[in-house]
Amino acid sequence: MKHRLVVTVAGALLLLVVEAVLPTRLAQRGPSILLYVFAVLAFVVALRYPWAGIMLLLAYGPFAPAVRFAGASSLDSLLKDLFALAIVGFWVVRSLLKREQWVRTSLDVPLVLFVALMVLQALRGPSLLRALLAIKVLATYIPIYFLVVNNPPTRRQLRRVLWVVMGVAAITAAYGLYQNVTFEGRSGLQMAIAGQSFLISSREDRLRVFSTFSHSTVFSLYLSLIITLGVAFLPIITRWRRVLLASVVGLSVAVLPLTLSRIGWIGSVLGVVTLSLLSWRGSQRLRILLVVVVGAFVFLAAATPETRETLDWSFTEQDVSFQNRQIFAGWSYRTLLTEVPGGCGMGVLPDSADLAGRITNSVQPAYTCMVSGGRFMQAADTVILAVAAQTGIPGYLLYTWIFVSLWRGGWRAFRRLQDPELRRLAAGLLGVLAIMTLSNYLSGSTQAYPVVDLYFWFFAGLLMSLERIEARELHPVGETPA
Repeated sequence: MKHRLVVTVAGALLLLVVEAVLPTRLAQRGPSILLYVFAVLAFVVALRYPWAGIMLLLAYGPFAPAVRFAGASSLDSLLKDLFALAIVGFWVVRSLLKREQWVRTSLDVPLVLFVALMVLQALRGPSLLRALLAIKVLATYIPIYFLVVNNPPTRRQLRRVLWVVMGVAAITAAYGLYQNVTFEGRSGLQMAIAGQSFLISSREDRLRVFSTFSHSTVFSLYLSLIITLGVAFLPIITRWRRVLLASVVGLSVAVLPLTLSRIGWIGSVLGVVTLSLLSWRGSQRLRILLVVVVGAFVFLAAATPETRETLDWSFTEQDVSFQNRQIFAGWSYRTLLTEVPGGCGMGVLPDSADLAGRITNSVQPAYTCMVSGGRFMQAADTVILAVAAQTGIPGYLLYTWIFVSLWRGGWRAFRRLQDPELRRLAAGLLGVLAIMTLSNYLSGSTQAYPVVDLYFWFFAGLLMSLERIEARELHPVGETPA
């Protein structure tokens, strides 16, 4: 049975590489046959092996945006979301039939209340379709948290899934380098993938590498998470694995400047600095700080003239958003408190409007949830204000409660864990949490981060499960502690 599982997973991953990275097409229109084969294989595996399904989901996530670029229909581009819900749905049904005990965590109450609030706010949205799509943007991957918490991995499963994550990151980073080479000398901002033409994300007409992702900012944020997690394990793994992991981290650091995205640059430093602060021994702190220095050197050495221009541009009056973000945030907060404390309803923001427009083939009109000066509520470019625009002050407080609970639970796990490997993982996940806190509250975008959200809720479930993983290994099922 294990041999069949390995063959199935390996076959599905091979299909992913062929489908999304090369990218090879077996059909001129619509999704390719390979995509459907992967979906069938993944669904069959997920029905019996939840962690194999999670592994496939994490592997496929970074390649999912390329499916939409390749001309997939609206339903086909939602394959990742449907697959995630299918994994969770099968687990829920099985748990109910077996009457398995629910594992309680400090996030249960705020998460349930947050989802319930979004459902209520759907009644106030501009349309039911846009409201449902807005809920999809914010809540699709929250069930992954509950799945991980209630099905904590074994040590072997944990190692496998982390190596899968690193392997996929290496592929996407290498493909990003390939894009950078092929973009050179090209005029305009038009690009074609699998025969489909679309606009490349740019900054002041400078190209931004995005790999298989839909936007370079998403790719940059993803790389910062990978870099932080990789650095966390470098001091404790064996030599050949250390070389392999260092190669993935080094490749990610080399590609990061090509995204021209500040959130990834700042996030990588923040994540690694968080690791250094969490390390108890001075020698570990020095090693991690050395990695930061070397990484910064590599960053500047690999930076193209366009990247250096972006840095200069960021700290001048040319970049209105970056220089005046505190003003935009002030406008948004004042409007939230004085004009729309109850929120404007789900679906008022551009992300759900864009999704609804693609599904209905129509232009979705702007909504009138505005801030002072005629600016949209999302003008501050923060995820938390996007949440507040739709769900009001209650949603803002619930979202903050979720992050506070994660920090408290993660810090408690880090202090109590005795196993060196799990302790390093806890430190890495806290570094990831620091990056996501920065992105959600001080930077980021109101546009959906589907891949980053998937990884965030997976990592959140893992962080809240580490103590139980260690306790289960110390006292296996059926063994009574002394």
